[in-house]
Amino acid sequence: MFLAKAILKKADCKDDEDLSILKMINSVKVVDLEECSDKVKTNFYERAKSLKTKGYKEIVRSNSDGELSIVMVKSKNDIIREIVVVDAEKNDGSIVKIKGKVPLKALQSVIENQTKKYKHKRSR
Repeated sequence: MFLAKAILKKADCKDDEDLSILKMINSVKVVDLEECSDKVKTNFYERAKSLKTKGYKEIVRSNSDGELSIVMVKSKNDIIREIVVVDAEKNDGSIVKIKGKVPLKALQSVIENQTKKYKHKRSR
């Protein structure tokens, strides 16, 4: 997380909200299957399709044209403790796991602000 904060400061990030969210994150783990064999990627895809989300609340599951995306959260008292994103295709895949203590309201605020920024950029 130290590296992410340093990059944002170097980029002259003026969005204090982004920095405050980063301070609430303890760890980020990423598994990328890009360099794995086709057999491993296919196995990952097949297992991801039947992934059990016990202990997590599944907030997104999309399976379209052989591309599977799953977003799950683990929370307690409106504090998000973990976010897990699984992205799987027959020829690629990745998992991102973020741990921390992010209040749901803070995350909602970031999503709303990012949505406004995105819509503003698209309207230009």
